[in-house]
Amino acid sequence: MNNLFVQNNWTDILLDMEKIKKSNKRKNDHIITKYFELVFIKEGKGDITIDGKTYIFNKNNIVFIPPEKIYSLAFTENSSVDYYQLSFHIYKKEPVTNKAFLIDKKTLSYLPIKMLYEENEIIPLVEELYAIFTKKDEMSVFLQRALLERIFFNLLKYSKPKSKKDTRMAIEETREYIDKYFDKKITIDSLAQKADLSAKYYSEVFKKEYGIGVIEYLTSVRLNKAKELLIKTEKNICTIAKIVGYSDEFYLSRKFKQSVGISPSLYRKKRKFKIASYDFSTTGHLIALNIVPFAAPLHPKWTSSYYQNYSSDIIVHLNAFRKHTNWEENIAKLKEADPDIIMAADEISEKEKSALEKIAPLFLYSQTIKNWREQLIEIAVFLKMEKEAADWLKDYDTYAEVSAKELKRRVGNDTFLIVSVYKNSIFLNRSKTMLEVFYGDLRITPPQSEDQMKYNEQITMEELIALNPNHLFVNIRQDTETLEYWKEIINMPLWNTLEAVQRNKVYLISSDPWKEYSASAHLRVISYTKALLSGNST
Repeated sequence: MNNLFVQNNWTDILLDMEKIKKSNKRKNDHIITKYFELVFIKEGKGDITIDGKTYIFNKNNIVFIPPEKIYSLAFTENSSVDYYQLSFHIYKKEPVTNKAFLIDKKTLSYLPIKMLYEENEIIPLVEELYAIFTKKDEMSVFLQRALLERIFFNLLKYSKPKSKKDTRMAIEETREYIDKYFDKKITIDSLAQKADLSAKYYSEVFKKEYGIGVIEYLTSVRLNKAKELLIKTEKNICTIAKIVGYSDEFYLSRKFKQSVGISPSLYRKKRKFKIASYDFSTTGHLIALNIVPFAAPLHPKWTSSYYQNYSSDIIVHLNAFRKHTNWEENIAKLKEADPDIIMAADEISEKEKSALEKIAPLFLYSQTIKNWREQLIEIAVFLKMEKEAADWLKDYDTYAEVSAKELKRRVGNDTFLIVSVYKNSIFLNRSKTMLEVFYGDLRITPPQSEDQMKYNEQITMEELIALNPNHLFVNIRQDTETLEYWKEIINMPLWNTLEAVQRNKVYLISSDPWKEYSASAHLRVISYTKALLSGNST
């Protein structure tokens, strides 16, 4: 498809610009989109990663990014760098009342990510828009709107020109071809021909770009589709083999067993009872019981471990952008998925509870009264897996005890503090995970007594200096405002008087698993703590 948006009636659509930025940063990490966003690459080439998937860009490319996405830009070392980031709102006018209301990514039908190649008409309009925006002239708002609409006009009428392809772009197009036409007969020779490269050189470049061979990538796409069909349909193995591009069921079975470790029929049997996990913690408890849910919230950042290890086995990916903010969207997905049971912590709202109960039987376990061990046992009792839970907890306690002794030998009585940076503030991170696992099971020494600890208490730099821990774990919210404040922090004279800073004992930690309260997350907290303190990257 050539158009950025498809199947939309633009007659009643209004556009309103939020802001436009110009940047020469070679690397721009973890940008969270609150609005619709267009990135215009004036000069340079590199990669853009959006929610864990990487795309290649070149000079004059334009990337469309919906709200509630996380993206990072990385330009190649020797390329020039010049790009614009345009954020905007979309409104729809009601025909009857003539009133306009803000719409979001669910209302429009669009291509989630659209790369435009060699488009020369739009960049001059973007430069003009930026020049007008930076003048801060109150009357210029009319010119801004006019230019924004001209930009969209060019985007919507855009047709990709035929020209000599850049090698990396040509490789990217073949990967997209595999994703779309995996059921067809695909060979390295046919893909290389599409890229206008020799088969040998094409194979080398593909593996260099994606870290996986061409045939291995094709196989993974086909097997992931086979998993989905095995769980969601009653189709026989022979039919599924043909749907995903294999000539017979025996070849599919052989490939499936090589990759997954079990046959397609056994995989189907093990996944026959479709459990939907409604939140991160529920997923973590189920994984500890060796149950991969049929549906669960997944995100490459906020649930990175589950995303990396189970995304192909979790068939229905629920929205995990912000807890409880997209529940209506998730309800719609679950209704379509038709699970056998839905499992969730009891902190959900009455509206959510009522909507979930209309889809499938709902099992709620206590999130507020019971600790994570009791939660795991409660879930296990319901699933008749008490022995599995008891065995898991026994293994966990053994691992925690061995790890605690190992860490004691390594750091002695050194004090550790965990803080979170959000917007322009610093908070002591006193989550239940930190108190029960980090300071509890691992017996890490805090810089203050337990009775002085307050849940997520905001502190000043002076108060942080007074605590002066030997080691400092820092979780930084990955939005632009917070990242800018973090740059200010590390350049503050007071910051550099901290013992942890002077000893190079400051460790950056992510939200996953440190903010999740579940059995398997806590196992990862122990593993990641050991890796951080041994100097290994997590």
